[in-house]
Amino acid sequence: MGGKKQNKKKILEKDMKESSTFSNYSVPARNLRKDDLGSVIFGCKHNTINECLTNHLFGLPATHFSYIKNIKEGLVLFLFNYSDRKLHGVFEAASPGSMNINRYAWVADTEDCGYTHYPAQVRVRVRQQCHPLSENQFKPVIADNYYEDKHFYFELDHHQTKKLMSLFTPSPVNPSSSSQIATRSSFPLRQPNSFKNMNQTLGCSYASVVGQHATPITTSSTWSALFKAEASFENEDESDNVVARNHDEWPKDEDTSNVMHANTWDDDDVGCVQAQESDWGYEGNTIKDEWQNEEDEVLSTNKLNPPDTNTNKDELPSSSSQLLDDNPDHQLPLCSKESETNVEENDVKDNSLVPVTALEISSTNLESLVAKLLKEVEELKGSHLKQVTNINLLEQELDKSKLETQQLQNRIDVLESGCVEESKNDSKILKSVMIVGGFDGCLWLPCLDSYYPCYDIRIPLTQMNVVKKYGSAATMNGELYHFGGIKPIVESYSPTTNQWVLRPPLYWSNIHVAGASVNNKLFVAGGNKESHFSSEVEYLDLNYGKWLPVHSMNSKRSGPAAAELNNALYVTGGFDGQSYSSSVEMLDPREEKWSTLADMNKGKGCHSMVVLNEKLYTVGGYDGEKYLQTVECFDTRMGCWVECAPMNVCRGNFGAFVIGEKLYAIGGSTDNNKVLEIVECYKEGSGWEVCDVKAIGKRSHFSAIVM
Repeated sequence: MGGKKQNKKKILEKDMKESSTFSNYSVPARNLRKDDLGSVIFGCKHNTINECLTNHLFGLPATHFSYIKNIKEGLVLFLFNYSDRKLHGVFEAASPGSMNINRYAWVADTEDCGYTHYPAQVRVRVRQQCHPLSENQFKPVIADNYYEDKHFYFELDHHQTKKLMSLFTPSPVNPSSSSQIATRSSFPLRQPNSFKNMNQTLGCSYASVVGQHATPITTSSTWSALFKAEASFENEDESDNVVARNHDEWPKDEDTSNVMHANTWDDDDVGCVQAQESDWGYEGNTIKDEWQNEEDEVLSTNKLNPPDTNTNKDELPSSSSQLLDDNPDHQLPLCSKESETNVEENDVKDNSLVPVTALEISSTNLESLVAKLLKEVEELKGSHLKQVTNINLLEQELDKSKLETQQLQNRIDVLESGCVEESKNDSKILKSVMIVGGFDGCLWLPCLDSYYPCYDIRIPLTQMNVVKKYGSAATMNGELYHFGGIKPIVESYSPTTNQWVLRPPLYWSNIHVAGASVNNKLFVAGGNKESHFSSEVEYLDLNYGKWLPVHSMNSKRSGPAAAELNNALYVTGGFDGQSYSSSVEMLDPREEKWSTLADMNKGKGCHSMVVLNEKLYTVGGYDGEKYLQTVECFDTRMGCWVECAPMNVCRGNFGAFVIGEKLYAIGGSTDNNKVLEIVECYKEGSGWEVCDVKAIGKRSHFSAIVM
């Protein structure tokens, strides 16, 4: 007894070591969390796949239990055959993953240990029978799992599982029958010399009835000729058929020494007429002749051995019963209805013994039926593709809806927090910035967003009716106006109605214009149309409902910046067709003429200008050679420009605005036409600092207006 216990202890210790028969035994697991685990691939070889499928049990070495324990019932599983490197599917877990469900699984009779090398096990069932995939088919999907040329991690995430399952095509073929496995597992079959005793229990066979009553048919269109070009049937082993249908009719007192072992999964041992994965081609009447010889043998046996209904019976081994009965998907398919009531109907395969009434379907009808089925299969494939496309679109819409829902929730949080802290903090916290149009590096955008810098929240609003390239924006009477661009279209947005309204069009259809409102009048200055650079200025008078001209500026300006300060309009910089200007002009609407002020320290265009603490600030821009990071300040009382702390990033065509005591610069473009998403913040006496915000993303050639 002590020796046996010691031996058993060594065996159990050996079970816990890694084994390399069909697994990546030395590979560390991906260690996916249970919620992230989408499926698991198990391994096998030709000499183990039959037992995996027959016993509905998959296993791996004990070291894989770190993720096998995360398998829950219903999880998708696959089976990889190392012998031919094909992936079989689709299976699912019928139990949670655990250790030693069957301690004796995959143990050969020649092994001394007696215990399995693959104790990390899970019971399985077939989710859908499919054609196996070659490694060239599935490798691109799980390419990230390969750590060597021939070895990969067995854990798949949900994304990989979804892609891998889409590669499998449904098939009526039992997966193991199409894998060309030559190794046989134990399955008891009677030898030919035992047919006499078996047929004693079967009564009159269908073959004997046909032999007595049927008239042979002579026809030029035989079954083999009809399906020669399109399909064939696998060679049928008669003994398999008899055993499969009469497993409960073996005499108990009969000697079992003549029982031979075969594998019902072998290609040449199919129990009834079954379509195989390979093409259905066979030559001549070889199968027909075999059926004829087998039937003659059965007929003669029935005549010599009349049925004996008192014969004792026993059962098939559990492995074959499970294979034939436990899973409906493993039932032998394509048998005729007569085979359910006439045990030996499949014994008769020769056309010469089939009565005329049994061949009511002509070859023409069969050919048309096959063509119709093929057409339906193609339609199903097309329908499946449409469904996949629709599902992808719905998933995108769902993601978009989730994002919008989150943004609305964020807006609610902002409003609620603003109401709570309104009495404690400055009202500037509730101010939002309108981000209008722009270019994201790929597309020109018609969007309008409300942005809260303090919370880094961007809320989408109603889009513009027209996309305006190189447009500008300004506010007047509580509404947002968007103008300029290739077309002279003007729109206004009302925050109360969240709607855009078309306004009278501009007289000049220029791009790169600048605009600002003074005394309830919206002024638009400069710009260019192709090679014509403009100094014209016009304003919108809502009382007249149209744009009216005013005195032109002293200089032509494309890409200038404009701002209102103390009821006067200031315009700076711009390109006059030859160089970038540093000049500054001011318009007092009461005098209706332009005054020239002190020049900036550097000529620039595509810059921004804002008012902070009663001072004009020009920020960034382009000087004809490079984008700038310089900042200049103009104090109207001093009448001169002073350089301030520069930005951290060179930029032009960006948005700038002021909230409270801070000046913000957002996005823009820089050298090599790179679109930026960097946001900087400036405060007098503190300089510039980069803000850790990402809500706006990459954007250039847009307007940022505080409302």
